[in-house]
Amino acid sequence: MTIQKDITYEQTQHIPKKLVVQNQFLELRKTVLNTLPEKAESLILDMPHAKAFVRSFPNQDLYLLIQDIGPEDAVTILSLASKKQWQYILDVQTWDKDKLQIEPLTKWLYLLIQADPERLVKWLFHEEKEFIEYYCAKNIEVVPLDEGEDNSFLPDHFVTLDGTFYYGTIEERLSVPLDADTMAMREDFIKDFFSRLANLDYEQYQNFVNEIRGINFSESEEELYQRRMSRLQETGFLPFDEAIGIYHPVKDNEWKQKQPKFKFFNVSGYPKNVPYYTNILLDNTSDFSNALKQMNYNDYLLFIEEEFAFLCNQIISADLKIIQGKDHLSEVVKKACGYLSIGLSYIIQTTDFKKFQQVLVHYPLQDIFRIGYSCALQLKWKAEKWRNSCWFLQAGFSLKFWDELWVGVLGGLFLKKPLYYNQLNDGLLFKEFQTLDEIHTTETQLNEIIAMDQVLSLFSVSIKPNKSNFRTYVTYKNVLLTLWCRSFLKRPVELSPISKNDFTQFFNQLWDSSASQRQISLEMKQSFMAFIQSQTQLIEYEIMQKIGPTLDSLFNEIELEYQSITTIDPRFIVLFLLE
Repeated sequence: MTIQKDITYEQTQHIPKKLVVQNQFLELRKTVLNTLPEKAESLILDMPHAKAFVRSFPNQDLYLLIQDIGPEDAVTILSLASKKQWQYILDVQTWDKDKLQIEPLTKWLYLLIQADPERLVKWLFHEEKEFIEYYCAKNIEVVPLDEGEDNSFLPDHFVTLDGTFYYGTIEERLSVPLDADTMAMREDFIKDFFSRLANLDYEQYQNFVNEIRGINFSESEEELYQRRMSRLQETGFLPFDEAIGIYHPVKDNEWKQKQPKFKFFNVSGYPKNVPYYTNILLDNTSDFSNALKQMNYNDYLLFIEEEFAFLCNQIISADLKIIQGKDHLSEVVKKACGYLSIGLSYIIQTTDFKKFQQVLVHYPLQDIFRIGYSCALQLKWKAEKWRNSCWFLQAGFSLKFWDELWVGVLGGLFLKKPLYYNQLNDGLLFKEFQTLDEIHTTETQLNEIIAMDQVLSLFSVSIKPNKSNFRTYVTYKNVLLTLWCRSFLKRPVELSPISKNDFTQFFNQLWDSSASQRQISLEMKQSFMAFIQSQTQLIEYEIMQKIGPTLDSLFNEIELEYQSITTIDPRFIVLFLLE
C-alpha cells in the first residue's frame, strides 16, 4: 500500500489553509458537556447569551444533554432551543423503524408546549402541519354539527370551541394503548394546542379540525417517514437498507485502489458543527482514539471528528438502536473505535500511530471500519463452513460437547453479527471485537476446535452419545480421556462410564512418583499419544501439529484440577466419565 505521507493544504484547493474554529461557543460547549448533568443546566442559564449558546449546540449534543439532565427538568433549555433542534429530538425519539410512536411523541409534545407554547403552535401549524394533523387524527375524533343540532349522543368528554366542531380523544386508532399519565398529557396538550390555534387564527383552526377527519394514515405516515429520513441522512442516520452497508465485507484489495479522501473532499469553509459527545466518549484504550488524539488541526482533525460522528450515527441506524443517553451512545462509540482499530492494525500490520494517522487521512473511516469488521466476518464464515460438515454434529452431539471455553467461542461466531467471547471479564460474556489480538486469539481457538473435530472423526472406535449413567455432560475432554483410560486398563474401548475402582487404579498410575507435587508422568503422556495413534493412524508429528497445544492444555488442566485429591469421589470428577 502506498500512503500519501505529507498531505498539505497547498496540495488541494478545497481545504482551508487554517482550521480556526468559527463557533465562539465551542470551548464553552465542551465545558458544559464535561460537567455533571445536574450542574449543566444552571451553568447554561446563568450565561448572558443563553439562547444563542443553546442554539449553537449540534442537534445530537443538545439532545443527549437534555436526556442526561432529564427532559422534565430541562424544559427551560427546551424553551431556548431552535425549531431544528426540536425537530431532531422528535425525529430520534418518536419513531420505531418506519412507525411513528404515539406515546413518546405525546410526552415530547407535552414538554414542548410547556417550554414555549406560542412558538410551538406556530411551528407545528405552519411548518409541520402534516405531522400534527397525523397526531391529532390518531388521537381524537371530530364530529361536525350544524348550529342547534342535538349533541346529546356524543360522549361526555367531547368538547367544542365553536359550537360546530366537537372533538374527543379515542383509543381505537392506536396500535399500543397509552398509560394513564400519557393519556393525561395528551388531553392537556390537545386542549392547549387547539385553544391557542383558535386564538391565533380561528378560520385556520376550523379548517385544521375539519381536515384531520380525512387523513389517510398509511400514506401520511410514509410521507412523514421519508421526510424524517431525508433530514437525518445529513448526519449519518441512513435508512436501514443503506446503513447496513457498514457491515458489508471489503473485497480483496478494494480499499487499496482509492484516492486520498481529502483530495476530492469538497468543503466550503470549515467543517459543520461537529458533535462533541462522540469525542468525550472515545475509548482511551483503542488504537484509533489514541491516534486521533495525537493529531493536530493541520492533520485534518476536525474533518475526521465529523466523519467519526457520521460513522457512529450510521452504526446506530444499522443496529436499529434508540439512543436514550450517553450510555447508549458510549456502546456505539466503543464499537466504532474497536473495528477502526482492527482495520488500522490490519492495514499497517504494526502499532505505529504516525502510520495510523496517515491511514486516517488517506482512507474514509467507513472503509477502515469495514476492513476491521471483515476480519470478524471471515472468522464467522470459517466457523459456519466447518459446521456444515463437522463430525461432532453428525455424531449426534450438541454444542456443549466443546466445553465451556470453546462453546463460548463458537457461540459468539455463530451469532448473526459475530462477537468476541469475553469469559465474563468486566462482567461481559460477549462483546464486540476491539483489537486485532482478539481476532487472532479467536482464530487460534477456532482452528484448535476444527483440528480436534477432525482428529476425533478419524477414531476407529464409534463415538456417539448414549444413555449411560454419566455424572456429567459429555465433552471432547472426557471423551478422549475416558477412552484412553479404558484402553490403558484393557477394558473394552467404548464410550461408557468407568467404575470407581478402575479409575482409582488408573489415577494412582497417572502421576510421576519422583515429582515433589503431582505431575503426569512422561510414560503416561506417551501412553496417551500411542492410544491416539492407534485410533487415528496418524503419526506423532501429525498429532502434535494438529492438536499438540490442546493436549498440553488438557494435561495442565488435569494436574490443576486433581492436584490435591486424596479420595476419589465420582461427583467431582468431570474430566473422566465415571459411574
